[in-house]
Order: sequence, then C-alpha cells, then structure tokens
Amino acid sequence: MSKVPVAIVECDSYNREKVDAAVRTAVGLLPEFTSSITPNMRVLFKVNLTWQLEDGRSITTHPSVVLAAARLVQECGATVTLGEGSGWSAHPMWRKIRSLMFERLHGTMKGRKFHELEPLYDSLMSVKTVSELSRFTHPDTHEPLVRVEDLGIGSDIDVFSNAGIQDVADETGARLAFFDTEETVEIPSPTARYLATVPACKSIAEADRIISLCKIKTHDDAILTGGIKNFFGIVPTPVRGGFHSTSKFGGMINEMLVDVFSVVKPPPMVISDAVVAIEGKGPIFGEERRMNLILASTDCVAHDAVMCALTGKDPMEIPTVRLAHESGLGQGLLENIEVRGTPVEKVAQPDWKFSLNPE
Repeated sequence: MSKVPVAIVECDSYNREKVDAAVRTAVGLLPEFTSSITPNMRVLFKVNLTWQLEDGRSITTHPSVVLAAARLVQECGATVTLGEGSGWSAHPMWRKIRSLMFERLHGTMKGRKFHELEPLYDSLMSVKTVSELSRFTHPDTHEPLVRVEDLGIGSDIDVFSNAGIQDVADETGARLAFFDTEETVEIPSPTARYLATVPACKSIAEADRIISLCKIKTHDDAILTGGIKNFFGIVPTPVRGGFHSTSKFGGMINEMLVDVFSVVKPPPMVISDAVVAIEGKGPIFGEERRMNLILASTDCVAHDAVMCALTGKDPMEIPTVRLAHESGLGQGLLENIEVRGTPVEKVAQPDWKFSLNPE
C-alpha cells in the first residue's frame, strides 16, 4: 500500500511573500494536489473564522495563508469561493432576524388569544436556517417578514471583513459565501454514528473540489482541531448549537464531528496555518504557540495525524482522527503516512498544553 503524503514547510512569519512561498512549496511537494484541480472547477475553501479577539490573538486562518492558497488555485484555472459559517459571529445575526420579525408583527397580533399566539411565538423562536424564513409572512401583506438582504450584514456580523478575508476576496476576485445565510441541503451521513443526515450549506453541495484552510488549535471538546473539525462550520449556526449540546450531553461529540466531515465530497484536501497555533484553552481562549509551519495534504485525516505528532499526541488518542480512520475517511496511522519536506522530528513540539485529556 502506498503511503499518504503530508507536506510540512517552515515559515517564520505572516509576511505575504514568505507565506506565498511556503504554501507553494508545500503544495509543490504534493503533485496530487494541483493535478486534481482543473480549469473551470468550482473550488471552495472552508476557512476558519471562529471569532475576532480584541487583543489580537491569532485564532483564525490568517489572510496571508488564504491569499496564497486562493492565488495558487486560480492559477490552475479554477474559480474560488471562500466560505465560513462562524458560530460565534452569527449569533448577532440571528438576534437581529428575530428582532425584525417581532418588530414587523408588532400591532398585528392584538386580540389574538394564547392558544393562537403560543405556537406562532414558539415557531419564530425556533427558526434555525435562513431557508425557513420564507414561511413567515406578514398577515396583511403576505410578504416575508425578513429577507436576507434586510439584514445589513456588517460590523459585528461580517466575519469576512473582521478577519481580513474581505480584502483577500477584493484582491483576488474570489466569491464569499457566508454559510449561515445560505439554503441548506440534507446530505445522508456515510458514517451515521450520531447523525443520519447533515444539513449542510448549499456551497458544499455545489463545489467540485473542497479544501480545508484550517488553523491548528487545541479544542476544549475535540482536544485538537485541524482539517476534520474545521468542517463543523458547514452546518448553520443554530442547528450546529443543538448538535454540539446534545452530542456533548450524550458523550458523542466526536462521532458527530466525524459524521459532518463524512458528507464532504469529494474527500477534501487541506492547507493549514500553523505559523502561529493555539494551545491551552482553545479554540478561542488559548495562548498563541509559534510553530512557524505550513502543512498541506490531499487527506485531512493524514494531515490531522501529523498535526497530532507535531504536538506530542498519538493520533489514535484523538477521537476525531481515530474515528475518521476507522470509518475509512482517510489515513490516521503515522506508519502509513509519508512526510515530505521538513521531518516531524525537526519541528515537533511535544510539550503542548491541552485544555483536556482524551477520554
């Protein structure tokens, strides 16, 4: 059996030229990467834009990494979409949606009795996807209570501008896809350990090739987050919140994450930002850890296995890697992985701090 390649390239800053060179070197070590991208292909990059911290800590995929990856793919003749459905940043949007709905119904409900208003109130509060909004219309005009264009996405809601990704789109001509304002598609989960189907954003279903542009970080539930965990963002935020809470309550959060990952087809590739990683209480409240690395692979599971080795963990101790490997979604055993570029032994940092230990 041939080994699965993962590239590791050193990169000591977020200087545009250095990052561009590192990304090109990493992908250049993987002929399988660019050969799978053909002219006119629709390539979706799933970036990681969790939240923007006022203290400037680097917890999101750096725009210089996104820029380098987008340019490289565009040179193959493909069209590029940069997508995310950031959980934390989407909460203000949903507060605004509900506020607009109640505001536009104000004065039209007078005289209605409890048994009439309770189901309406409950249904308004339980809306979870933008595609559901069309069923709520004003009783007088029969027009939708809220349209996506009413939301005025910006400031605290606009994850792309806040993270510097809007600038990348402006410079490259890439399309932006905010997953929380897209229609969803129910996709059967091949693994179905926790979720029989996954409500994924429409961009995932329409892309010809998908690449995880992740940030290497510790995670308070998944231990480490990289290529696999990054795809949790393809599920709309309100639905994602329910998945997270119930799976954590039932001790199945990693099974749920792998179910979501399993619906991404064709199997996604990955380029990761490990110039500055996050250790400790990640993915948001941890501490910066300088690794000075860019990683790439055609296999997210193999990438995450190498990520484990770099941070002092056995990949089979990380549930998402183990479960994805056991499910045939990628290669999680280090002995079956070929590291190209910088050897793991040269740049590994086995003294990483984690917010929790494996179950």
